[in-house]
Amino acid sequence: MNFWSRVQSILDSKGLSRKELAIEVGIDLSNIGKGIKQGNLPSVETALKIATFLNVPIEYLTQDYQNEPKIQYEIHKNPQFTDIASTIDKLSDDQKKNLVHLIRSLSENYSPNQLQELLEKAKKE
Repeated sequence: MNFWSRVQSILDSKGLSRKELAIEVGIDLSNIGKGIKQGNLPSVETALKIATFLNVPIEYLTQDYQNEPKIQYEIHKNPQFTDIASTIDKLSDDQKKNLVHLIRSLSENYSPNQLQELLEKAKKE
């Protein structure tokens, strides 16, 4: 995943638009589109502004990380993740495998908006 793919993924997960990012960071909206299509990297200054706005480490946007470093960052940032991690640690190996399978299946078969709808529906039940 490259810089702009990560940016778009974070925007999607936070329900933010490219326009909001452009306004907040002070860049032209068309530059974001060009960056995504052409893979152009922004200046260091702009990258730092984007990381700050998205509340992620600049390294997450610029380095070729897999999922784990982001997960570790999120766990330290949010106490709810710490509670979840603690609960997962108590599961058997088979239960952990099933949980991973479930999460992968959900992420492969549902868009972020569909997942949000499922969560909201589940909360009501």
